[in-house]
Amino acid sequence: MKKHSRLYKMLSVFSALAITAPMFVISASASVNDSSVGNPNYISYNQDFYNSNSELCNTLIDSMENLNSEIDVEKYQLSINDIKKAMRTVSEISPELFYVSKTTYGLAIGSCVARVIPTYIYSNEQIVQMRSELESKTNEILAKIQPNMTDFQKAAIIHDEIVLNCEYSNSPDAQYTRTSVYDCIVNGYANCQGYASSMSYLLEKVGINSEIVESSQMNHIWNLAEIGGNYYHIDATFDDPTPDRYGFVSHKYFLLSDSAIKTSSDISVHYGFKTNNSCTGTAYDNSYYKNLNTKFCYSNNLFYAADNSNSGKNSKKLVAFNPETGYAEPVADISDKWYTNGGLSYWHDSFVSTDEYNGNIYFNLNNFVCKYNTANGTVTQVTNKINTSNYAYIYGMKVDNDGNFLADVKKSPLDDANIIKLNILPENKQEKLDIGFGKVNTDLLIPPKFLLGDINEDGNLSILDVTLLQMICTNSLDAKESQKLAADYNADGQIDVNDATALQIYISKNS
Repeated sequence: MKKHSRLYKMLSVFSALAITAPMFVISASASVNDSSVGNPNYISYNQDFYNSNSELCNTLIDSMENLNSEIDVEKYQLSINDIKKAMRTVSEISPELFYVSKTTYGLAIGSCVARVIPTYIYSNEQIVQMRSELESKTNEILAKIQPNMTDFQKAAIIHDEIVLNCEYSNSPDAQYTRTSVYDCIVNGYANCQGYASSMSYLLEKVGINSEIVESSQMNHIWNLAEIGGNYYHIDATFDDPTPDRYGFVSHKYFLLSDSAIKTSSDISVHYGFKTNNSCTGTAYDNSYYKNLNTKFCYSNNLFYAADNSNSGKNSKKLVAFNPETGYAEPVADISDKWYTNGGLSYWHDSFVSTDEYNGNIYFNLNNFVCKYNTANGTVTQVTNKINTSNYAYIYGMKVDNDGNFLADVKKSPLDDANIIKLNILPENKQEKLDIGFGKVNTDLLIPPKFLLGDINEDGNLSILDVTLLQMICTNSLDAKESQKLAADYNADGQIDVNDATALQIYISKNS
């Protein structure tokens, strides 16, 4: 009885004080100057604050996961601004709290917050259902991740799944905010906040550290991801073609250094941001895959994609490649043309998209879909040809979870999407096509042997190696892959003057 009396008295005090300290609105906005580094949940945002207020943040997370209507925070004696930071931090490191409004309410006593009263966008029944839908879609994506994959491969698959299955939209409606993992992964429409939250959410699921990056000047948000011990920028939003293109995904913004994302001439440079993790690694800034605009289809430690460009070594080819070793080899030829203006002209680029199903790689030509068999290197036609007499062609293709082929058939890549289901040929009617180059030469997949620092590959370390390393740093030596691997003497993922200095010190001490 005494306990109940004490509780009643405490609540009465709050009610009395609420007259002079009314309900206030807490906006979950944050300054780009807030520091952000890694946290125990893999997702990094405002970590200095989290470290100082981890109990509060975890209390908020647990309470909102349990859909509590009121959260007691009086003991933390924090200001309104601190609670704002806590709510924003929680929303970023726990993107699964998609059902909590970006604006919530609390009760203040003097200058400190006593209660946080979350605003849930949906009813409890809706939240339970939406959580289940998110879990189901998440599991579909994670099923594409194999245990032996590298972090690069996992991140590439996650990046492509997000971009290919979501369309950029910055227009909230009565039901969706367009800012959450649910909007992006389940509903398929999101703005940059939804893309970035989904990247962090899925990267966390596969054990990859990430950081949320903001630029108020750009009114934009994206990610860093830790791959191979170095952090790189990933902007899934900018890698999604606008307007949306069925079956196509850019990779220009996948794993960029600070320097590249700020200065590259062939991308929209990013500015006005600060990160806690520096992206000094340049391993992927100029990788071949930056030119590829189709899904990276994984099979036996290799990716397969179409090179749709009209110039370059692998122009208009289906290509097998491994960006982590620099390996790339064409496996099929694409000679089709996509005519326009009633057949009077055609597009310079091709419009081949790729997908994977049951270990096989599928890609469209202008009027049907082919299968590349990774086991024997053969290419076969697997669907009926569409009628192209009116100059309507396949401008993109996907394979759904049931193995159906869905194609975007229209007269121009600029037309609105027109998705149709293609008819699959019986196996005895699937004819082999004379466009394949055969099975991948697995001998080329073996990484070259090298000795760190041995640039001239004579088996010894000498001052000549230092000179050659300096030439690589200044781009005055056209180094082969094994020389580049040997040139990263301090094994930090980049080749620079620090490698030459470290090598010279080693030689001077051991000569």
